Amino acid sequence: MSRRTSRKKLEVEVDERTEELKTALSKLTEAHIILKELTTIDAVTGIRNRQYFDEVFEQEWKRAIRQKYEISMLVLDIDHFKRVNDTYGHLAGDECLAKVATAIDSMLNRPSDVVARFGGEEFVGILPYVGKVNACQLAEQIRERVEELTFEGEAEAIQVTISIGVSTLLPADGGDPKRLIAAADEALYKAKSTGCNRVCT
Repeated sequence: MSRRTSRKKLEVEVDERTEELKTALSKLTEAHIILKELTTIDAVTGIRNRQYFDEVFEQEWKRAIRQKYEISMLVLDIDHFKRVNDTYGHLAGDECLAKVATAIDSMLNRPSDVVARFGGEEFVGILPYVGKVNACQLAEQIRERVEELTFEGEAEAIQVTISIGVSTLLPADGGDPKRLIAAADEALYKAKSTGCNRVCT
């Protein structure tokens, strides 16, 4: 075999090996993306989890500072949820959480909106580019949608309501993103303490 033929054969082998490595790397990257996706999904509700919310909220806050737009935050809590668990059991409670999560998620459907389970029976929504008036209108629509939901318990149909706290800020350099969450939390507390099944800001 001539030196030229030998070199040509080696080049072909190297090219083939390079392609194999590229394919393997591509599959590995794809698997990593899928795994990351799975770790940000809440197992009970099927929507995003708190970890995902924390990451995205920080990014959204920085983007809003650069582009100078308002962000609204919704903190939503199922009213008297402990009663659902105590009366109908935890399976019914999980079904309730999943149904409410799906209803909220279906209402916040712009590509920039983020809905996540915040913990327990509490959910959170990030609404970039949305001012206070529109955020309150949307929150009221979500409240009405959940109030209309019915799901089956062991012996009877179950209905729940939610209370929603709304806050809106125009993020600025040096501002604390936790202020937006704290304000929505405070509004939620107001909704809960004044009778539940309502939106407060």
